[in-house]
Parts: sequence; structure tokens; C-alpha cells
Amino acid sequence: MRKTFVFTLLCWFSLNPGLFSQTVSYQLGSTEHFRFQSNFWINMHHFLYQKASELKRDRTITQQEQELIDQLKGDDLVRYQESLKFYKDQIINKDLLFNEHLTRVKTYLSGFSNQTLPENADIDNSLFTVLNEFRDTYRKTFWPLHKSANKARFEENISTFREIEPQVIERLYELTEASLPAEKTLVDITANANWAGAYTSNYPQHIVVSSTRTNTPGTTWIELVFHEASHGLVSGRTGLVGSTIRSQSKKLNKEVPRNLWHAVLFYFAGKATAEVLENNGIPDHEEYMFRNNVFKQYHEVLNLYLPDYMTGKATFEEVIIRILNHK
Repeated sequence: MRKTFVFTLLCWFSLNPGLFSQTVSYQLGSTEHFRFQSNFWINMHHFLYQKASELKRDRTITQQEQELIDQLKGDDLVRYQESLKFYKDQIINKDLLFNEHLTRVKTYLSGFSNQTLPENADIDNSLFTVLNEFRDTYRKTFWPLHKSANKARFEENISTFREIEPQVIERLYELTEASLPAEKTLVDITANANWAGAYTSNYPQHIVVSSTRTNTPGTTWIELVFHEASHGLVSGRTGLVGSTIRSQSKKLNKEVPRNLWHAVLFYFAGKATAEVLENNGIPDHEEYMFRNNVFKQYHEVLNLYLPDYMTGKATFEEVIIRILNHK
């Protein structure tokens, strides 16, 4: 009787595979302000975008991916080539961060765990057709590698991240005079992200961060997540940072320095992370912007003037005036 029941049950599930897909979870874990996931569809989308763009970035799995590509044959090779052609012809001319359509695509894919993407009236469904057709090839060929890399990066960092998160977030609130939304920010960990290795859209805030870039070793990856979250605290036009830079530039009859606001964001996120890590017995953190020479033209003035603001010796307005007047 029991064997008959089990056999019947297995047959029933085999005829209804969607029941399995409805329960698939890509969640890796949550913290006070963030929820992390490694989503199949988001990873496939960014993989095709990366390969179609032919981005030459240092990644830990580039050789392994190429070996898998070289092993493709038959229908799997055809699906890969057709998907790549579609992305080259239709997708990579759009920026993952700034294009509204790709932002909607990212938001939609991030909430999906089913085996087939249904049509969506707000999105070009030809993209979903391509992803659905490439799905099985990606799942058996590339997804195990990408999923493993995402899980490894998460597990390597989550303990330290949870330990320092409350203090880093509090410090960023102090520095920016702003706060994150009450809803937890979704962080999609992907083997491939954009050219920068991470990017963020707001309303709602949604972070995509690569697990395989070689320029984010150790705690640098943790800082990068805090940096991306800080895009909800700092912008080029509004808030303490953006509005002060613009207003003081106008008063001094100077052009608004290009990307100064973003350099300040990098500095705040890096220094806040380094401070809290050191206070928790993890010294020698090298800030992302200095390790990777990001906005190198601002390194001297930021190091010269921003510490006075961070230690309470000057207001942010006073510091920005000094930066703008620096010779």
C-alpha cells in the first residue's frame, strides 16, 4: 500500500512540475536592513549581458565559464549563440543602471522563481522568450558555477557583515543626515553584474553586486554593499551632500565639480566601514576607492578636508567650501 502511494505521488508530481518551481527559493539570508538572494533569472540575464558586451573584467570564474562555453554543442550551443545575438542586437545598447526598461526587467526577474517566465504587459516580452528558451541550457551548464560562487561570497562575509552593520549604518546616517527606507533592501548577488561590478536602483532600492570580481577581496566586498546602499542616502542634487555641493558652487561662482558627490559617497562608505571594522578588531581595511583608484583626482582634497567633518571639527558646508577653494 505504501509503495503504491509513493509511486502515485511521484507520478502526480512529475505531471505537475510547476508545483516544484513555485517553492524554489533563492534567498541566502537577511540582516537588519538587507535581504540577500542568488536568483536564477537575474544571474542568467547578467551573464548574457556580460558575454554580449564582451566586458574584459577580472573575475575569478572567467576561465571556468569559457571552458563551459567551449564544451557546448548541439541545441545547447545554438541556444547560447541565439541568446547572445539577441542581447548584442537588442539589449547591450541599454545601460543596466540608467535604462528604465532594464530596471523594470531587473525588478521583475528578481521576484521570480518559477521555471517559466510569464508575459508582462509593461516589459518587452521578446526578452523573456529568449530567457525561457535559454533557461535549460543555462541551468545545467552555467548555473551550478554561478550559484556556488554567489553562495561562497555570501557565506564568507555574512558573519562580519551582521556584526558591523548596525554601527556602519548608524555612522552613515550621521554623516549624510539621511536614512534608508524602512523596508529591507534587496541585494541580488550575481556572478556577473555591470561594468563596475555593482549598481543600485532606487524606489524601491535594489542592489546588484558581483560575487566574482577580483577587486573586492575580503572586507572590500562588504564595503561595496554599504556603498551601494548609500545611494539611498546621497545623490548629486539633493540631500546634504548633493545640495551643499551645488549651493556652495553657485555662491562661489564655480562649476559644480563633476562626480564630487559620488567621490564623497565612496569616502563616507569606505571610512565608516574601516572605522567600525577596526573598532571590532579587524584592522587594515583598505577603502575601495583607494584600492581601485576610483575618482583619483579627488583623493588629495578628500583626505585633506573631510576628516575635519567626520571628527566634528567642521560642518559639511565648511569642508565643501575648502574643497571648492582648494588650489
